[in-house]
Amino acid sequence: MCSVFEIFTSYGLLLGQPSLCRTPHRASYWDILYQNNGTTLRYSSFVEIMAPIFEMGFFRRVVGPSLWNAYTGWGLDFTWPFLLRYPRKRIGVIDEVCMTHAATMGGKSGEGDLYAVPVPYDTREEEARRVGEYGYYASRVEAMGLPYRNMEIWGEVRKTYFRKEDVPQVGEPNAALEDVSAVYSSGRGVVYAKDALLVAGLAMLVFSGALAKQRQRNRQRGRPGHGPRKQHHNRPPLPVSAPLSV
Repeated sequence: MCSVFEIFTSYGLLLGQPSLCRTPHRASYWDILYQNNGTTLRYSSFVEIMAPIFEMGFFRRVVGPSLWNAYTGWGLDFTWPFLLRYPRKRIGVIDEVCMTHAATMGGKSGEGDLYAVPVPYDTREEEARRVGEYGYYASRVEAMGLPYRNMEIWGEVRKTYFRKEDVPQVGEPNAALEDVSAVYSSGRGVVYAKDALLVAGLAMLVFSGALAKQRQRNRQRGRPGHGPRKQHHNRPPLPVSAPLSV
């Protein structure tokens, strides 16, 4: 659960929910709410009322007052995004974590079920009251260029396998150097340095041995410039001049 709130806050959401686990029991009618394994977060135009998460300013100003006459909550999950005017990157389904919606015993009319509790009006009437109370009409939604009761995915944040704290942030050019300094100050750098010297020493021994063998082969073949210099008998002798008399 901590991951859900961390992602919600980090991405500046106003309204969100954890995704639904893909279980044999179908927990929701809305396919966009089921977990997508390739994403951390998907920006959407809808979250269901079963387990919403709110930014506290939005909760105090809008959500709280909308609950005073809510018995089942029908209609509120469509009304809240409408009251926010459908901000494209402020509503989302958090795929990093999924939740299970347990099947109710005996269906929605079973004993102990929310819908079995006596209420002044049924779910459809409650939803109609929300529509009239907040002006959530098809004409107003379509005037925003959106379909009525829309449930769309507007974007996504792909999963990354690098931890956020491992990636140097903009404005921290010396972060990598500080990491190296931390390694050496912890004593681990001494171990790494010894290992590096040992490898370098072994490499020098191998190279020296190969060089000695190459020189020996060159001497055996009599190649000029390697080993004892051979006399070149075919070269004409240099002229010897008489000593100068003073």
